[in-house]
Amino acid sequence: MELRADFELNFIAMAGKMILYSAISADGYIAKKDGGVSWLEQIPNPDKEDFGYAAFYESVESTIMGHNTYRQIETFDGPFPYPDTKNYVITHRERMEENDNVSFISDDIPGFVKSLKRNPKKDIWLVGGSQTNLLMLQNDLIDEVILFMMPIFIGDGIPLFGSEYEVPLQLKQHEIYSNGVVEVRFELKT
Repeated sequence: MELRADFELNFIAMAGKMILYSAISADGYIAKKDGGVSWLEQIPNPDKEDFGYAAFYESVESTIMGHNTYRQIETFDGPFPYPDTKNYVITHRERMEENDNVSFISDDIPGFVKSLKRNPKKDIWLVGGSQTNLLMLQNDLIDEVILFMMPIFIGDGIPLFGSEYEVPLQLKQHEIYSNGVVEVRFELKT
């Protein structure tokens, strides 16, 4: 019986974490109503701080995002921003054709994510958006939340989660950058 408990503890320790990593406005939005994030460009960054992004990106092996978030990313100038990870797009639309950048997932989404977490090399980045974040939260799949609160109110937009929810969090770390950006890291309490 002890051997089984040790095995389960080691298995849990080896499981990959799903990390919701996102910028958010001071009034709680991840994007404007149309999905746009150009408001992020208004945040001064004279020191060209990456806010730990490069190190975070190195720590993940895959991304998960919703269909609307993927479509918004496709509008960005330049190449696809996550070339070194396996990228999954959650969609309830008709089956879509995979491409070099992403695979589309529409069946048993929680089961798919659980299987990703069981076979990790690195962590999983939950890119968003709102509905995908909520789905992962409702299924207890998010392990950590890293938010970068930007010093701007955008007035209206897409919230971090698309519905009412209540989940206790444990603050792990916080940092205030010279340009007013506040980074907070939370673990979800179980």
